[in-house]
Amino acid sequence: MSDSPLTNRPSRFTGSRALFVLISVLLLAPIATGSLTRAIASSDDKKDSFYREFAVFTEVLEHIRKRYVEETVLDELFAGAFDGAADALDPMATYVPADSVARYREALGHGIQRTGLQLVRDRGFLFVVGVAPGSSGDDVGLKSGDIVSKLNGRSTRLLPLWEARVMLGGEVGTKVAIEVLRQGQTKDFELTLREFETEEPNVEMREGVAIVQIGQFEPGLVERLEELLSTPEVAKNGRLILDLRSIAGGSVDIALAAADLFVDGALGELRERTEVVETFTSSRERIWNGRLVLLTNRGSQGASEVFAVVLRQLAEAVTVGGGTFGHAGRSASRTLSGGGEFFYTDAFYVTPDGTMLNQTLAPDSAVTGSSRRLGDVDRSLDELIIERAIEVALEPEAAQKKAA
Repeated sequence: MSDSPLTNRPSRFTGSRALFVLISVLLLAPIATGSLTRAIASSDDKKDSFYREFAVFTEVLEHIRKRYVEETVLDELFAGAFDGAADALDPMATYVPADSVARYREALGHGIQRTGLQLVRDRGFLFVVGVAPGSSGDDVGLKSGDIVSKLNGRSTRLLPLWEARVMLGGEVGTKVAIEVLRQGQTKDFELTLREFETEEPNVEMREGVAIVQIGQFEPGLVERLEELLSTPEVAKNGRLILDLRSIAGGSVDIALAAADLFVDGALGELRERTEVVETFTSSRERIWNGRLVLLTNRGSQGASEVFAVVLRQLAEAVTVGGGTFGHAGRSASRTLSGGGEFFYTDAFYVTPDGTMLNQTLAPDSAVTGSSRRLGDVDRSLDELIIERAIEVALEPEAAQKKAA
């Protein structure tokens, strides 16, 4: 088993983008008060670089307003700056203008219940993290990892995350055209927004190994899992595969309650920038002591990542498939003076061994397209992942640890 399952993603908050975040949020105040020049003149060494770069930004902004080939509108420039600031922070952050806050909050209330799609914007791209089984997104064939290039014919290159979520959280019966890029090819889909019921966890037996598709980390999951684990067919074999692929979002509280079925002890904590705001500890006796294998991929995000790390570190679960998304945080919002609202991550979950979950969880046994061997050309990646997971589940413990 790997000692370091978390791997760094390229930082989103570096260099000029970090400066851009600060500038975008703070720009108006110094301009309005006329204090910028005085701040530069009186700044100490620590602040000097910031204020000088600040002055360069205002100079560039003024040059754009006067010289750019097309006439620009200051409000639009600032709206774009705020969007860029949010995108530079993290995939879940977004700035919502004052006149759109109500619509966005309504869309948030629907969550993914109209499409089953969990969308994020990461490094400028809008893409699908997860697709809930049985949803309208699942019906038409959208997949985790699809890059959304157009919504209703509109390019997503500059489309704010909040607006995309509003479009996909509209009234039941609304049709939404979606163009995605998948493995270099453009594909078109049409969704009809509708409500759907989250599929309950179900079990499939293969080669004496129980394979459970988790579904979503929503109310009722823990009870259903406990019921499945207690069935004679599952319990007697002592080998279990839990499929966490493409499970994005959901409740971390429910994920931790589900982890309680498999582990004992400290489950980690929630940490803000400078302090721990909550700690989590097992509240019941574990009911499963057998072999555990977890299936993960890029669509495993949030609650599923917390669940996977806790089981990996405390129950010696082995992860198979692909790396997770790498973002398990708590969302917060702040209303700004102009009435707009800024949605951001104010705390991250921390693993039992003290690692912050803002990085990808690398699998113990990676299975990718390049994993195909002679004779596997016509077999899907999903088949290869399941096959490898069964192999790991059936391995003797010593061999399993060596392979991992």
